[in-house]
Amino acid sequence: MTLSKPIPYALFLFLAACSYLNPVAVKDLSLLDPLRADPSVIEARVTLPEGLRLRPDQALLTVEAQKGDLRIAENFRLRLVEGLEGGVTQLSLSPVDAERFRAWQAKVLNLRQSGPAPGSLSVSLGACATGSGPAPDATGSLGLRLRADAPMAPVIDEAPLVDLLGPENLAAIGPCG
Repeated sequence: MTLSKPIPYALFLFLAACSYLNPVAVKDLSLLDPLRADPSVIEARVTLPEGLRLRPDQALLTVEAQKGDLRIAENFRLRLVEGLEGGVTQLSLSPVDAERFRAWQAKVLNLRQSGPAPGSLSVSLGACATGSGPAPDATGSLGLRLRADAPMAPVIDEAPLVDLLGPENLAAIGPCG
């Protein structure tokens, strides 16, 4: 029996790797309100090193808004759009999830009519090891596009996975099976 432990890769990227964040991209993304984005064009582009493969069934986009004790959050599965060369994978929302995202946007926009409701958008990914797994100095990248007229923004650019995930989490990634 082979086991694969899902690792919230991008969540760790956002939380544990501030020194690897691309400040220009992060600034641009922070100015772009996901409530105004067209969910049908939201894309994530993930670059994993040789020895790691993305598990598309474990790719999630999470959005959240909060006002006082009221929290409105949704998780959306990201679907594989295409596998590109060099370990790059492109992901997006399915048409059904794009509609669910629009419904979430409407709820939060309604909530915001009575004042600010801070929110967040995050991506978490699961990976599995191929062959002997990634090299000790392996790096990964994450880009996001939240609107059709914007380029892919490099949020995380070639960051060492051991620093992003921690040595224990990197070692715990199970084999693909």
